[in-house]
Amino acid sequence: MKEIGSPILLVRHAKAEREHPLGDWARGLTAKGRKSFAAQARVLAEHCSLKGIATSPWVRAVQTAEILAEATGVRDVQSRGELLPDRNAPARILKLAQELGSGWALVGHNPSLEEAAARALGVSEWPLNLKKGAAVALRWQGGSFAFVWQACPKKPLVKKLDIPR
Repeated sequence: MKEIGSPILLVRHAKAEREHPLGDWARGLTAKGRKSFAAQARVLAEHCSLKGIATSPWVRAVQTAEILAEATGVRDVQSRGELLPDRNAPARILKLAQELGSGWALVGHNPSLEEAAARALGVSEWPLNLKKGAAVALRWQGGSFAFVWQACPKKPLVKKLDIPR
């Protein structure tokens, strides 16, 4: 069942090659990663409507975004430097999420996405494992983010977080 007023998704890229002769940025998805994320993308499409996808320019993230776009029927896919992995990425990711708003998926890397999700909810670390191909759904409301759900490949949706305060 699709959510009314779709959330913002933070999506970790799918399983990628261990190395590439051109460097880390050039690592593409493995065949298993493509297959697994295609199934995951169909699950994500069942739970929210997307109007756009922003992706890290690194190959594995772009390939993940393309699979998600196909599953959701999204045509607006943008390569965004804000999603490049580095120590400042979590702050940039949250700023981009606010800028783009509901109905957008942001495809990137860990630990940047977990750190961004934790900051969004005001916790020191993300309480769930954001595995490759997983997505966290957040809603921007009243000047802050709220957790909606997390979807990991081959696992049921998590709709409640146990966060020690």
